[in-house]
Amino acid sequence: MEVSASVGISIFPDHGDDPTTLLHRADQALYRAKHQGRNNYQFFSTSIDTLAKKTEVLESSLLRALENQEFSVLYQPNKVS
Repeated sequence: MEVSASVGISIFPDHGDDPTTLLHRADQALYRAKHQGRNNYQFFSTSIDTLAKKTEVLESSLLRALENQEFSVLYQPNKVS
């Protein structure tokens, strides 16, 4: 059995001045580290925060569209050559 670790790092006061903000940003960095292949570490950066905000907006927009039945299913057969 092999054990690995991923770590997200945020630094006081650069990334936040209260425990809640620091933990939230370390958590964002952790998910970025896991996304890059696990057994990795990642420092928080504003690009991580920007990406997380864009993802949240996209997810909420998709959920709202699903609730409002704004999707339609189209069928396009494959062209066989």
